[in-house]
Amino acid sequence: MADNTTETTEAADASDVIAALSQQISSLSVDLAITKAQINALQRRIADLEAKQSENK
Repeated sequence: MADNTTETTEAADASDVIAALSQQISSLSVDLAITKAQINALQRRIADLEAKQSENK
């Protein structure tokens, strides 16, 4: 019976680790999506500023 309890505890621990890692991956995916959107916005802003600078020359 001790082996069965150990296996169950180890499986529960592994499940907890997997759940925690899955949550971290989801959070990092959201962070990455936000960062990509910010980069895209900055690239558009740079392009606009470059266009305005070209017009003023």
